[in-house]
Amino acid sequence: MKKSFELKLNELSQLKKNWDSYNGDVIGTPALTVAMLILTSLEEVGISDPDIIPTSEGGVSLEWTRGNSSEFSIHIAANGLLSDIFAYSTSGTYEAHPNTEVEIETAPS
Repeated sequence: MKKSFELKLNELSQLKKNWDSYNGDVIGTPALTVAMLILTSLEEVGISDPDIIPTSEGGVSLEWTRGNSSEFSIHIAANGLLSDIFAYSTSGTYEAHPNTEVEIETAPS
């Protein structure tokens, strides 16, 4: 049985050009692959259930929220590189790392 994030990523892989009626790009296979790697790894340590959102540039955004008090998001560009990492908390902690180009590599089999 497929996990909910696998079903959502599969759904995103089916989006066609202009899926958002604003000329949104097809979601890039590298973005979907990296999202799957991240979500699988996080699930293994008990972190799950993000909102999985397509971006109009062909990427994927993973977002976790806890009420109105905090948010953490990872934005994956269409080419599979991390384009933004964002953390917010009402305690005053705010971090944004725009255009953090971090390449995800898989461990050798």
